[in-house]
Amino acid sequence: MVTLNTLFQEHIHKKSLIYSPVETSIFDLLKCGPGPSSSHTIGPMKAGYDFLCLCRERLNSFAKKPSHFIVRLYGSLSATGKGHGTCAAVLAGLLGHKPEKCPAGLLKEISRDPDQHYTQMLGEIPITLSLHNIIYDNVMHNFPYNNTLVISLMDTAGEVLFEREYYSVGGGFIQWKGWKAPELGKPVHPYQTMKELQIRLEQTGLTLHELLLDNETAITGTSRVEVLQYLDELIETMVMGVKRGLSKEGVLPGTLNVQRKASVLYNKAKSLTIAHERFLCCLNAYAMATAEENADGGVIVTTPTCGASGVLPAILYAMRQGCSGRIFGGRGNRFSCQAQCRHCRC
Repeated sequence: MVTLNTLFQEHIHKKSLIYSPVETSIFDLLKCGPGPSSSHTIGPMKAGYDFLCLCRERLNSFAKKPSHFIVRLYGSLSATGKGHGTCAAVLAGLLGHKPEKCPAGLLKEISRDPDQHYTQMLGEIPITLSLHNIIYDNVMHNFPYNNTLVISLMDTAGEVLFEREYYSVGGGFIQWKGWKAPELGKPVHPYQTMKELQIRLEQTGLTLHELLLDNETAITGTSRVEVLQYLDELIETMVMGVKRGLSKEGVLPGTLNVQRKASVLYNKAKSLTIAHERFLCCLNAYAMATAEENADGGVIVTTPTCGASGVLPAILYAMRQGCSGRIFGGRGNRFSCQAQCRHCRC
């Protein structure tokens, strides 16, 4: 007789045959960039920047003089791109901005005047760009991924000199036609599930953050110093996002007339006399502050997406508020590193 437990064990066995150990880097999970969407904002911005770099590399191979860019958005990028600031994100990328270095408020500034024209240099050739170069194309299409954009470099006669088909596959990751996964190192302490991770910790005697740092350096080839420096930068971005969100009032972008609430909630929290109620109310205000910054196109950290960007900053900010300045003993770094574990397959 087949029991539910038997079916469950077969399912677990099949999963173990299909899945490889967790090999996702912290650098991929936690990325700085503008909201409100990792797939509709950060991904397209990365595509725009990547295409600009390719055009500069191949400039001498073009038979005719480049004139302008054309970007076509397909699928969900076309259907919801306006609300997600996709056009401004692609344009920012083509103007030379990477998501992790994007100034706060840049996408709002670009969106404010659709008729504004910008100039980008390809070598000594000026290329004119504006939001009018970005086209909302077919929602239904035959590309392999829903979130597809095709970026083209055109000559003065309107002929294509070079183009690339990009796919924004989620979480700020992009691929393109002909893309192949980069070769990375293998984790020195491999695990598939939280149970396996627990066994590794018992076998090695390492703390959780030490084990994850070992895996990170093995996968990416970066040093521990570089990993920790990157985490420090991420923490600062998170903290600044909370601070900006707490300092702002007014209506968020869009047609729903949604009012910012983080500052109101924070001020209410400060008036509470019971300590644990005050702490929890502050914690919610910190998370909402980041979420509202994300909705407003502000710079946040994907954890691992823009939609989930409020939780880690709220906890880190609460830790910092309770430790008078720099997070005591590097606990913020360790906490950020340990946050990877929620992505383990259970």
